[in-house]
Amino acid sequence: MMTVKCCCTHTAMHGFSARLTPSQLSRLEKSPAHVATYPESFGKKFTTHSLKFIGLRQNLGLWPNASFGQDVIIGIIDTGIRPESESFSDKGMSEVPLRWKGVCENETAFTPSLCNKKLIGARSFSKGLKAAGIPISERDYDSPRDFFGHGTHTSSTAAGNHVLSASHFGYAKGTARGVAPRVHVAMYKVLWVRDSEESAANDVLAGMDQAISDGVDIMSLSLGFDFLPYYNDIIAIGSLSAVEKGIVVVCAAGNDGLDDNSTYNGAPWITTVGAVTLDRTFTATLTLDNGFAFEGESHFPESVYN
Repeated sequence: MMTVKCCCTHTAMHGFSARLTPSQLSRLEKSPAHVATYPESFGKKFTTHSLKFIGLRQNLGLWPNASFGQDVIIGIIDTGIRPESESFSDKGMSEVPLRWKGVCENETAFTPSLCNKKLIGARSFSKGLKAAGIPISERDYDSPRDFFGHGTHTSSTAAGNHVLSASHFGYAKGTARGVAPRVHVAMYKVLWVRDSEESAANDVLAGMDQAISDGVDIMSLSLGFDFLPYYNDIIAIGSLSAVEKGIVVVCAAGNDGLDDNSTYNGAPWITTVGAVTLDRTFTATLTLDNGFAFEGESHFPESVYN
C-alpha cells in the first residue's frame, strides 16, 4: 500500500496528478497498471499576437494616442451579430456620435433595445437573395441576429470591448479585446445560411450603400466574390464609392485564390488584409490499435457549436 498526496483526478483522460517522492515514483512505475508518468512543467503565458505584432501598447503610442478608437464608427458587412456578447457591452463607451444616422431594426429575435452605445446600428439585407428564389434557412434569423457566428467574430476582433477572464472552455484565460475597443459598431447582415453561407451581390451592395448613408468611418468586409475585373466586382465598386466619401474600406484577402499568388479584394483603393497560420493549438494525441500515435488538434472550432 502506498499513500500519496493527490492533487486532482482526471476522468476524461483517466489519470491523476500527485506529488511523489522518487521512491514512490519508482514503485508506481513498476505497477502493471502504470501507463505513463510525466513530470510537472511550467510554461510562459501566450496569447493572440495580433496586437503585439502591430505594435499596440496599452499605455504608450498609437493605441492611447488614438483613444482606442473612441468616437470612430465601423460598419461590418457580414453574417449579423449576437448583441448579448460581452464584447458589445457599452461599459466605458462614449456617447453615440451626433453624426450617426443608422438604426437598429426590430425584426426576428432582434429588437432596438439590444443596441447600446457600443452596438449602435444593426440592419439586414436579403431582398436580392429572396428575389433570386433562394430561401433563407429556417435555422437562420431574418434579422440582424447572427446564426453562423462569423459576423460576431469579425466584429469583436475589430472592435470588441474589454472582456475580463475570457477563456475557451476554461482554457487560455485572459482579457479579450478588439484592436479598437472604443470604436462604435454597426452591423449590416448580408450573408445568410442555406446549404452554404451565401450572399447576393445586390444585398452586399445594398449593405455597403446603407453603411455609407448611415455615416460609418470604416467599412469592413470579410467576404468576397469570384475573381472579376474591378468594373464588375461589386465590392470594388461599392468600396470606391465609400472611399470617395472619406471612408476607409478594409477587406479580407480570402481563404484561397486562383493560384498561390492571388487574393480576393485586391482593388488598390481597398486595404486588403490576410492572415497567417496560428502558432497555438489545443492539442491531443490519437493512438491507434497498432501503437502508432499522432498528435493533432483536439477539435475543430466549428464542430464545437454545430
